[in-house]
Amino acid sequence: MEKLLTPQEAAEILRIRPDTLRIWRRRGVGPEVCRVGRLCRYSPAALEDYVEQSTKRRDNDQDQRSPSDEL
Repeated sequence: MEKLLTPQEAAEILRIRPDTLRIWRRRGVGPEVCRVGRLCRYSPAALEDYVEQSTKRRDNDQDQRSPSDEL
């Protein structure tokens, strides 16, 4: 089993504030969270998946823009 990361560690890896992760959890977005009792933990694989999916979405958004959208 891989080591689970605290919200602080996950935020550090993603270079965001821990509060952002908390807000995302409440909205049901962001990386998949694992609950250990009352504690929230993140697997490194979940962070990698989230970054990969976010990158794909951003690339798709840019591909769908027309040249006039950039003006």
